[in-house]
Amino acid sequence: MAGNNNTARIIAGLLGLVFLLLILAFVTMALMPRDEVRINAIGPFGPTAGAERGGVRFAGAIHVWEINGHVAIDAARNATVTAHLRGPNGQPPGAGLDLSAAFNRPDGDAAAIPARLRRSGPGVYSGAAALPADGPWQLHLKVPEVTGVMAFTVDP
Repeated sequence: MAGNNNTARIIAGLLGLVFLLLILAFVTMALMPRDEVRINAIGPFGPTAGAERGGVRFAGAIHVWEINGHVAIDAARNATVTAHLRGPNGQPPGAGLDLSAAFNRPDGDAAAIPARLRRSGPGVYSGAAALPADGPWQLHLKVPEVTGVMAFTVDP
């Protein structure tokens, strides 16, 4: 009878240890910094002057910055990205924020195409790049700690 009692204690101890390790693993995963986050595509917009192929609006968060913006595609497949950033208290980033943008294909076959961003106002950045082909693309917006990624498609 004493042997059964010890066996139950050992099994309960092992199950408790496994449960504790799972909790520790989940907490660690939640606290680990990620170097790439998803930016959500809010929806497309139709053709307009300077965006003859339309574009897509996006929103999300990159590190501490809330970001809203759009990618517009003109008739010659030039992609213009405009991003509005706000911090946790609604303040725009300072002029020294290191923000960069690049376009690449999701399959990774070609090199990324940089879009040099210029600060056009408090928290407003824009830049452009020529995309060589229609089809699926990814926009990468990068601050020093994190890169935000949004997938979109350039229609013919």
